[in-house]
Amino acid sequence: MKTLKDILTGSLDYSSQWGIYATKIDGKFALESPARFGQRIFENGGLLDNSEYFSNNESTTDSRANYCGTGDDEADFYEEWAEQYLEEINSAND
Repeated sequence: MKTLKDILTGSLDYSSQWGIYATKIDGKFALESPARFGQRIFENGGLLDNSEYFSNNESTTDSRANYCGTGDDEADFYEEWAEQYLEEINSAND
């Protein structure tokens, strides 16, 4: 299964109808959290597992496009952004 890091640093479709669902670790989302995509029109993205809604693809893509990071290459940049975005999502859920 993919992790949040895999999804956040990978290719994202710009769509608010698709969401990212992940399993929390010790009550928080983490880069290592198992994650997947799911359609938001269905409860829990259409699958009955322990995943929780993380964010929709549109918001995630906007955040990544507007991030001004210092990463040396694309992979570093995406990982730096993913860590910050994860903090934002976790603090909004507190």
